[in-house]
Amino acid sequence: MLTLLIIFAVTTVTLGVLLFALAFFLQGWIYTEPSAGLLWQAPAAGAALGAYLTLWCALNFQPGVQPGSIPYDTLFRYSSEVILNREPVESIVVSIKKKPKAEYVRVRKDQTRFEYQRKSPREPWSGVNIEELEVAVAGETYKLKPDPVTGTGGGKAYRSEHGWTMFEYGGNVNPGPTGVLVRSQLGRGLMNWLLNGLFFALWFLSLWLLLRFAWPHALLLTIPLWLISLLTVLPMVLDQAVKSAP
Repeated sequence: MLTLLIIFAVTTVTLGVLLFALAFFLQGWIYTEPSAGLLWQAPAAGAALGAYLTLWCALNFQPGVQPGSIPYDTLFRYSSEVILNREPVESIVVSIKKKPKAEYVRVRKDQTRFEYQRKSPREPWSGVNIEELEVAVAGETYKLKPDPVTGTGGGKAYRSEHGWTMFEYGGNVNPGPTGVLVRSQLGRGLMNWLLNGLFFALWFLSLWLLLRFAWPHALLLTIPLWLISLLTVLPMVLDQAVKSAP
């Protein structure tokens, strides 16, 4: 709660001051003189935008959320893909047609790459005649079956009944599974577009109705201010918010 109050206070004051300076300069240049109520209009616009940013941050206060995995982010950073485990699983139990189950363990190849090899006897991953994979994440077991429809880049894919998918790397450079379970969520993508679109609308309404710019001028100003916010200000605010989340 304290984090959100700080975000609201800082964004409101900062945006209020910047909007006052911007409106004072541009309105004096375009309309001869600035709006008579600018002393209260700019703080009101800053408060409206600050409240919206605070709400945006509050939506991301979820367990396990870190910078780089923010569910509701800017259009330039968001992903509709949910990642269950960012650290690849330690082992995978493989059911192979007409053969006993075999356990494959994660083996690091170098500082940036790893692969899965059979635990005993030590063999590389083949991916042939696999009927099912079993992996454990956070104490829960997931069973995945081959899903040829979702394979990309020449690699196979394995999907659970709840939609969690593990892909194989395509090609021969790093064969084998990624060890990471992912699931696409349409609702998350729609929510991200909605949040970003409402942010654009709020910028426009603040400039038009509160700061008293003519609507064509308000629209022209909204585009760069919205883009600058999405590319610079909002990523910093969201990252800092999730770092400080309870």
